[in-house]
Amino acid sequence: MVVHPNNPTGHATGAAERQRLEEICLQHGLTLIVDEVFLDYPLIEGPLVSFATGPHPVLTFCLSGMSKIAGLPQMKVGWIVGLGPEGPIKQAMGRLEVVADTFLSMNTPVQMALPAWLAGRLRIQSQILERVRANLAAAERSGVEVLRVEAGWSAIFRLPQTGKGETAELLLREAGVVVHPGSFYGIPESGRIVVSLLVPEEEFRQGLERIVHGENWNHSSY
Repeated sequence: MVVHPNNPTGHATGAAERQRLEEICLQHGLTLIVDEVFLDYPLIEGPLVSFATGPHPVLTFCLSGMSKIAGLPQMKVGWIVGLGPEGPIKQAMGRLEVVADTFLSMNTPVQMALPAWLAGRLRIQSQILERVRANLAAAERSGVEVLRVEAGWSAIFRLPQTGKGETAELLLREAGVVVHPGSFYGIPESGRIVVSLLVPEEEFRQGLERIVHGENWNHSSY
């Protein structure tokens, strides 16, 4: 199972990594399941390459949906694209169709609205990308150490250790700044916090200032 690009690290799976994953799957008779919900939000030059792009030597299932593609999480629309050798993929898709019909039927209003949502997705994507890129650039200028991020809506900061406990808890208590601790995402290193880049730019700037300049902390949050 692969998250491409990953959340919250923003790391994308490169061509060499994909090739190695496919080799491992071939060797052990495994299937690739790839979550690509953040694929439309690159933060580096050039587009990200979907696993839906061939060739497909092993069974590959690419997942996405309206939650990220069109900023519509409340609509609960998602899909799976199946790819791979003709015999195995035909059998797998037949079984998947039974599962979808039995457990995951989509309601009619959503089906009827889907073409319009997809047609309008680029407008919301451009707004999201503009804000996310602006906030990321502000973070990189602030002096905070921002770990490399290639795509998505989040960034990971590596902050100095204070010896006062969990960094995210300290920021909440003493700075009034709300972030996620890295431990929420299984990041074992201390001093890592996960920050949303979707926050309105002015609020994000204020939050950055409070992280960088402790003497200005108060009870606002981001």
